[in-house]
Amino acid sequence: EYAYAVLDALENSAAMVPAHWWLEVANAVLSGERKGRLTAGEAARFLALLDGLAVTVDSQTAVKSLTDTFALA
Repeated sequence: EYAYAVLDALENSAAMVPAHWWLEVANAVLSGERKGRLTAGEAARFLALLDGLAVTVDSQTAVKSLTDTFALA
């Protein structure tokens, strides 16, 4: 239910994600496929759906990781 609400929200707005987000997504999808939770076709459809969403990659992730995030840790 929550995932569908997020998907609906992305129809009218964009999401800001860290630079490594696509790598994390790819890892999760591949892991799900290897564990038999989804087929290769389902994985491909999911990645195509994500690619069509308004997702903005934060170009400052690397810089922030050395300053803001490091300070928080």
